[in-house]
Amino acid sequence: MRVLKTQITIIIFFVLQLSQMSFAQPFLISDLAALDFSIDRRARVVYIDHLFSNDVFSYNLTTNKLDTTVYPYCPQFANKNYWAFIHEYGFIDFENDSVLTFENLEDFKGGLSFMFSPNDFGFIGTSGEDNPYSVRANSYYSISDKKLYNSLSESMGLRWERPNPSWSSDTTMMFCTTNRDIIIDVNLKAGEIVDTVLKSHEIVAFKYFPYDDYLLYVNSEYNWQRIWKYNLDSKRSEVFYDFDTENPESHCKGSPFGFESLQWSPNKKKMAFVGFFYTISASGIYCHFSDSNKTYLYGICDDYGKKYNVEWMDNDTIFYWNATEARIYGYDLSSPITSVENDIKLPKAYLSINNYPNPFNPSTTITYSLPQLPNQSLVKIRLLVYDTLGRVITTLVNEKKQSGTYSVTFNAEGLASGVYYYSLITESNVITKPMILIK
Repeated sequence: MRVLKTQITIIIFFVLQLSQMSFAQPFLISDLAALDFSIDRRARVVYIDHLFSNDVFSYNLTTNKLDTTVYPYCPQFANKNYWAFIHEYGFIDFENDSVLTFENLEDFKGGLSFMFSPNDFGFIGTSGEDNPYSVRANSYYSISDKKLYNSLSESMGLRWERPNPSWSSDTTMMFCTTNRDIIIDVNLKAGEIVDTVLKSHEIVAFKYFPYDDYLLYVNSEYNWQRIWKYNLDSKRSEVFYDFDTENPESHCKGSPFGFESLQWSPNKKKMAFVGFFYTISASGIYCHFSDSNKTYLYGICDDYGKKYNVEWMDNDTIFYWNATEARIYGYDLSSPITSVENDIKLPKAYLSINNYPNPFNPSTTITYSLPQLPNQSLVKIRLLVYDTLGRVITTLVNEKKQSGTYSVTFNAEGLASGVYYYSLITESNVITKPMILIK
């Protein structure tokens, strides 16, 4: 079992003014390079899948301490009617101090892994080759029946990749068909189609909300720029959100749009989701407030970060994975943004960092540049060096700087040959590059 030592940094919340709109800025959960994460809300613990080692470590948000115990994967937690999690062989119920063991779960660690039903009374397991685009076998486990159902087959033509399926009840799930033109409802126990929910064309994303009996979806109409709301009772669609007209400052013309990770807060008062553009590496966090029936943008289209896997920590805070930076971030969604503070954000396009020579022995010079800042403002930066396990080797810079070009020498005397990483970290961006030590 390896021990990972890393610095965990919580960055202060701050907001940014863009044109006539204001946007919140994300706060960094951890410096640990991440591939995925999961949350145990009751225990207030985040499980982080380390990018370089693929080991999983847990961070306690109450004590602000990293647990160096290594987990094989990010456990999926039930936090509603159960306080439990699934491991590769069984279901562990914390509240009742019981363990339910069943076979054939070993194969589920790839693909989409485990997904709990809306009320935690069952879960779906999928297998694949460690990514959601290679799913080849699927099973449903009923916690109340204590039974595993292998009723779904490839011949049914169900899409597990985008658009991803969506729960419609604790025993049924909605799927898009292979041609992406029909959404059907499937009984997971019987493996039978219950209903043809919607016929459309070129559906790229959808999400059903069993609590309110409506379906959100995006198709190719209006250049993928609208989220439609489909009422299952009236069989009619209406515009839920128009990205073109409601947020012109964040709009990227001509880019097909999608959304994912639509998640209700635990009290069902807010719904957070990721909106992203397929043709560029950018996405924004959105939050819909059910009381006012309004949706607000908490990011901008060109904020240099593609975001996935939105999860609620509590009723006011979400965490998400920034795939571009390989880090876990959070947003405070307690209320819509109404005030503006003039904090400094450094666009990644204007940050630069390189080292020379590379490969090197035993030292190399790391040069980084900061853009011109208004009123000669200072910005807090850190320059860290990691090994391939994500352990911080040294902190080269940790101070406020003005605009300009700076250089610092990294001496690897005493370190073994291999690949190392250096990261330039500001309050809004992280740039990481590799360097090779050859002795």
